[in-house]
Amino acid sequence: MSSDQGVAELEREGSHKTDLNALKTTLLNTVCASMIAEPKFGPDDIVSNAIRDMVKEIAQRDPEFILKLALYVRDDLNIRSTANFLTALAADTPQCTPYMRKYFKAIVRLPSDWLDIAALYQMLPDRKLQGRAIPTCLREAMKHKFPAFDAYQLGKYNKEGKLKRKAKKAKNEKAEKGKKKADDDSGGEEEEAGEKKPDAPKKRDLTLKQMIRQLHIRDPVLHVMSVLGKKYPINEEEFFRSKLPGNFDAAKAGRRMKLPIPETWETLLSAKGNKAATWEELIDHKKLPFMAMLRNLRNLILTGVSWKHHSWAVSKLCNEKTIASSRQFPFAFFSAYEAINVDLEKL
Repeated sequence: MSSDQGVAELEREGSHKTDLNALKTTLLNTVCASMIAEPKFGPDDIVSNAIRDMVKEIAQRDPEFILKLALYVRDDLNIRSTANFLTALAADTPQCTPYMRKYFKAIVRLPSDWLDIAALYQMLPDRKLQGRAIPTCLREAMKHKFPAFDAYQLGKYNKEGKLKRKAKKAKNEKAEKGKKKADDDSGGEEEEAGEKKPDAPKKRDLTLKQMIRQLHIRDPVLHVMSVLGKKYPINEEEFFRSKLPGNFDAAKAGRRMKLPIPETWETLLSAKGNKAATWEELIDHKKLPFMAMLRNLRNLILTGVSWKHHSWAVSKLCNEKTIASSRQFPFAFFSAYEAINVDLEKL
């Protein structure tokens, strides 16, 4: 190769690197804008489509960057949904699959993230796998992450019962509307139905039980059996075969296993009511995290918590380190400020 050809090759390589860096910067700026307004992640969303196109192009030359960016968005910018969307896109991009397991465990913090990535993958247009299928790299990463969740987290995000009640309510409302429409149309001629457009894919409400079954997760045995609602072994021999930890408890034999109900500020508020004593108990027992405190400032004021507990909330809001580590977006503080716009003299 002549010296002129070598110089030309170096110039081309430099130009490609410049183009790639410019594209990475554009993608970074686009996802950072999610701090102001997150994309809808639907097939017709302009921002989501732009992110998807840039991810495909960057992955051709630096696939690991996509998952590095997802981790940065989740860990430093605290933007949950956009980080999950980038991870779902990486799962659908062959060049990114070797890095999925390496980054997935750090990107996913909660069972809700774990489920959200699978749901976002299933609504990607033109994805490699259709229906409820999940690519092997994502399956393995999800199975590898699952044992990291504790019983408290699994209990808090196990929404099986809630979704069943929601589906039943929607079904009853649909039946009621259908009955009403039939009554209204009974006296007149039926109109010809127009040609309906196919509905755009929507994000599915996935549950822990569904994903455990789909991924064939077996460990940890106690958590898996509790989420699935399996019955406790009836004797020591069956207990030994089940590989449950600890010793056989005859008092539980044959009873359906359940996750412990997590003690959160929501459950205590539901049980004891929205009153000063409840909020004071939550604060005294350190069960009111910063986000919950910020969202419920109005309730703390209107229920009339003691000056001691009021001062605790004020100290949290005035502590720069606490605010910096709270992972709350600026608009959350503006929303809280607007919510407490009450007439203090009248109060």
